Amino acid sequence: MNEHVKRKILIVEDDEMLIEIYKKKFEKGDFELIFVKDGKQAMREAKSKKPDLILLDLVMPEIDGFQALSFLKEDPETKDIKVVITSNISQESEKRKAMELGAADFLVKSNFDLSQLAEKIREYIK
Repeated sequence: MNEHVKRKILIVEDDEMLIEIYKKKFEKGDFELIFVKDGKQAMREAKSKKPDLILLDLVMPEIDGFQALSFLKEDPETKDIKVVITSNISQESEKRKAMELGAADFLVKSNFDLSQLAEKIREYIK
């Protein structure tokens, strides 16, 4: 694959401070970032932009991350997009539910700094 092609990442996050942190960390890199703030927008953008990876928060307005993940994995147009849950929820039951719904991984926000997250992202979109 052409090394100069920016990989698209759809970031579904409603925390403005985190959005700014993501922008500062990743926009200078080799990723094209698409930001949305809720599950409805996430489904729309996933269909139209076809990202290489989706970082999906669980706690959001309108449609939560579990519902959005379920819809994304049921839709033939988006079912093959890797979805990584990023959340502050760290209960095993929530992780298990996300994995059963088709998430590629479940990352607890407080357990990762952005450099580690960037490394994880690179692993998923190789």
